[in-house]
Amino acid sequence: MNPHLFRGFTLIEVMVALAVLAIALTSAISTVRSTAVNLAHLYDVTLSHWAARDAAMRIKLAPPDPVKLIAGTVTETIYGRPYRVSTTYVPDAADGIAGTGEFRITVTLPGAADGAILDESRLRFDAQDN
Repeated sequence: MNPHLFRGFTLIEVMVALAVLAIALTSAISTVRSTAVNLAHLYDVTLSHWAARDAAMRIKLAPPDPVKLIAGTVTETIYGRPYRVSTTYVPDAADGIAGTGEFRITVTLPGAADGAILDESRLRFDAQDN
């Protein structure tokens, strides 16, 4: 038999090629996974920002009574996803004017293990403007 008739890859060459391919695919899968996680977080942050803006607009359109400024927590559903919107009123002690201060609007995901705040907004409220 002529040894030149049986050309091809050796077992070592095939194993090295498979190892290089496995490393490349592992890297690609890791990159795709981290991109998907970042995209999901960006989606949550965007929708939570919408929820905070919605709460701010509700306060602006129907301002609360300056004497009894109400703060509370509401669960809003945006695109089928619940967001907890907490509103806290912080009066201005320096002004000494009743009903002057700011609302702090905090948006979180209900049931999140770490309780991470997705959005935090502030809305100025002056009793004189109403």
